[in-house]
Amino acid sequence: MNYFPTRIYCTIILILFLCISCSTQKEDNLSVFLKSEKILFKKKHFGPETNLNDTLVVSLTNDSFTIAFWMNSYNYSKNGVIFSLLENYQDDLKQSILTLFLSKQKLSIISNNKDYRKHNFSFREDFSVAFINRKALNLNEQLFVSCLFDSDNRDFSIYVDGKLYIKEKLDPKITIDKAYLRIGFTNDNSKRKYDYKGTLDNFYIFPTLLTEDELILLMHLTITNNFPLK
Repeated sequence: MNYFPTRIYCTIILILFLCISCSTQKEDNLSVFLKSEKILFKKKHFGPETNLNDTLVVSLTNDSFTIAFWMNSYNYSKNGVIFSLLENYQDDLKQSILTLFLSKQKLSIISNNKDYRKHNFSFREDFSVAFINRKALNLNEQLFVSCLFDSDNRDFSIYVDGKLYIKEKLDPKITIDKAYLRIGFTNDNSKRKYDYKGTLDNFYIFPTLLTEDELILLMHLTITNNFPLK
């Protein structure tokens, strides 16, 4: 297994392909052919002391895609960027095409200068009722998170352990073609207060939408380390 080091100063182009075939029988009889590049890093790669500077280039061709990974958050009181898709590698949080954000142990989205935790999406507004009432995720617990972007309907859905957590409709002006992928941190300030505090593991990108059954299957396959890599 190859690990990304703490600092990387070159970009890596990932060409991702997916071929899926699965039966509707019980899990023991499932026949699945999943192919994807996997982004590898140490399980405890991210933490409050980590000064990470990894930025990858991913080709998504403005189509639907699925991002899936395991996460375990350590710190309730701190905000953290889990990943961002950026037009320019030096962009900060508000300039991101799409960011998955952890705030008070609740997952949310920041996209195209809109904070989906807030009233009217404004960064200066108070938290919305929808965000306040959203279920907080447990600390120090392994959770399987899947993020699906439906390019036809402009929907971005987040699943936790195979169950729908939130769905938001993104601005139709947003396009995602070739993007910089930044995992676990942002460029917003030198104190790095938005660094993710916890672990991420088994980070996959698929250039298509997975179904709910496929998300659950992928979760079980990664638990058993039985997911076939290309």
